[in-house]
Amino acid sequence: MNIKVAACVAWVCALVACNGGGGMPASSSKPCEVVVAADSLNLIGPMLERPYGGLPQAEPAHDVVRIGTAEPTGLYRYARAMVVYRRGEVLRAVRDRYAHPQIIVYTDGTAPRQVEATLERFETVCHVTELKARHNKAAASLVAKRWGLRVWLPADMSVRVDRPRFVWMAGETARATTGVCVFSLTDTRRVAEQTDSVLRINLKGETDSMYMQLVRPTLRTTTMSHGGVWIQGLWAMQGDAMGGPMAMRVVRHRDQTMAVLVFAYAPAMAKRNLMVALKSVLYTIDSNT
Repeated sequence: MNIKVAACVAWVCALVACNGGGGMPASSSKPCEVVVAADSLNLIGPMLERPYGGLPQAEPAHDVVRIGTAEPTGLYRYARAMVVYRRGEVLRAVRDRYAHPQIIVYTDGTAPRQVEATLERFETVCHVTELKARHNKAAASLVAKRWGLRVWLPADMSVRVDRPRFVWMAGETARATTGVCVFSLTDTRRVAEQTDSVLRINLKGETDSMYMQLVRPTLRTTTMSHGGVWIQGLWAMQGDAMGGPMAMRVVRHRDQTMAVLVFAYAPAMAKRNLMVALKSVLYTIDSNT
C-alpha cells in the first residue's frame, strides 16, 4: 500500500501515546480481517482485497467478511475492523465504539486509498501498542547503549549476533523464523548496496558462501522529507534456497546513519500478517533519544 510514511509515523506515535481500552470489551477477529457492511454495489470489498505489497506470493491486503446489514449487529459489532457503506460519506473513522481496539470506517467507496491508509494505520497502532506494553527490554537496552537509539523489539526474539556495528535478533516458531537487524551505515546514499555488504559479513548461512542479500529488482524505496529512507521488498540467501519478505527504515541519529531491517522466512505459510507485525517495529524507532 502507498501511504505518506512521514505522516503515518507521526499519526501512529500520537495515537499510541493516548491509546487505552477504557474498560471496553476486547474486540474479536484477526489482524487484517475486515467486516464490510451494506456493500450492495460491491465497491468496497474488492478494493480491500487487492494484493498486499512486498510479498513473494500474492496475498490480499485484508481478509474481507461481507454482511448485508446497514450496521454491524450481534457479534459483528465487536469486530476489530469494520467498513460500512454510507452514501455520500467519503470517509469518516470512529475508534472503539463497541470494543477495543476497534475502528469503524464509514465511506461511499470513492476514496479507496484513504480507506486503505486508515486501516493500515489502525493495524500499525494496534501492533505498536502491543510492543509498547510487551517488548524485549534487554535487547532494547543493548541497542540504546550501543547507539543511543530507541526501538521496541518483539518479546519473543533473542539476540543471535552481537557485534560493534551489527545486532541481529531472531524469533522462531514451528512454521516461521522472523528477524530484526540493527546496524550502522556510512550515509543514506546507496542504502541497498551498503546493506548487502553488511549482511554478507554478518548474516551467513551454514557456510561462509551462504549469506543474506536484498533482491534488488523487488525493492521499493521511499525517501522521507528529513532524509530518512524506507525500503520494502524481498531478501534471498545466496548459495541456498531461502528467501522471503523484508522491510527496513534508515534514519540519521547523533551524526550517524542507523538502519533497522525486519524480515521473515516462512515457506509453508502466508506472510502478510507476519510482515504487518514486523513492520510495526520500524514505527517505534525514536532517533531523538
